[in-house]
Amino acid sequence: MKSFRLRKLISRKEIMQKVDEIASEIDRQYKDKNPLIIYILVGGKTFFEILTSKLHIPFDTDFVWVRSYAGTKSGGLEWLEKNKKDFTGRNCLIVDDILDTGKTIKLLKKHIEENGAVSCKVCVAVDKLERREEDIQPDFSLFHVEKGFLVGFGMDYDGMFRELKDIYVIEEDV
Repeated sequence: MKSFRLRKLISRKEIMQKVDEIASEIDRQYKDKNPLIIYILVGGKTFFEILTSKLHIPFDTDFVWVRSYAGTKSGGLEWLEKNKKDFTGRNCLIVDDILDTGKTIKLLKKHIEENGAVSCKVCVAVDKLERREEDIQPDFSLFHVEKGFLVGFGMDYDGMFRELKDIYVIEEDV
């Protein structure tokens, strides 16, 4: 089994301060709109739970478990679990742990809009620019990170480290 050296990049205290700020902004923008907040499994669940606990507006929730097809030209979504609620006429907000290549979130946003949403915005814990392949930017993000393999706060390395309360960068594997 590999060994990892993790360097703390963002503390839990910093994360919580930014969550409070973003929650206030979402409260302002979605006042009287009863948004449908959709989180992406598995990584987005931690951020979603903390973020929604800070909101003061009425909202509805759903989740999806999707990923973009690897190695195909179709650019489609692979649905591991579909949403249960209808997007028609709804103001939707996608919540995820990280916006990295942008493929999955861009395709999910397009799917939501094509299925009747009035609006669809994106909220991520980390907007990481290093590997961006799609022209998509989050509407809300806690942090912008240029590069690095990040773990913690929902982000994982091969299923490990997702439960860490802070955000770390993997410095090297030994």
